[in-house]
Amino acid sequence: MSTLTSHSKVEIALAITLCSVVIGGVMWIQGRLNSVALALQDMRNEQARMGEELGRLVDDRWTITQMENWALRLKLQNQNLDVPSAKHEGVVR
Repeated sequence: MSTLTSHSKVEIALAITLCSVVIGGVMWIQGRLNSVALALQDMRNEQARMGEELGRLVDDRWTITQMENWALRLKLQNQNLDVPSAKHEGVVR
C-alpha cells in the first residue's frame, strides 16, 4: 500500500485546481452563451413584431382607384356634400 507523499499531494492539489478552473470556465462560457441566446431571441421577436406591423401598415394603404371609388360613392350618397375630385395629376398608376 502506498502512502501519500508531499509530491503526490501537490499533484492532487494541482489536478483539483485545474478541474476547478475548467469547471468555472465552462460555467462562465455557458452563462455568456445563454445571455447571447436570450439577446438573439429578443431580436427575433422584435423583428417578427416589426414585420407584422409593416404588413399591417402596407395592408392599410389604398390605391388611387380605391380612393376615387370611395370619393364617388361618398358623392352619390351625399348629394349636398361638395366632394373634391380625387384625380391626381402626375401620379403614375
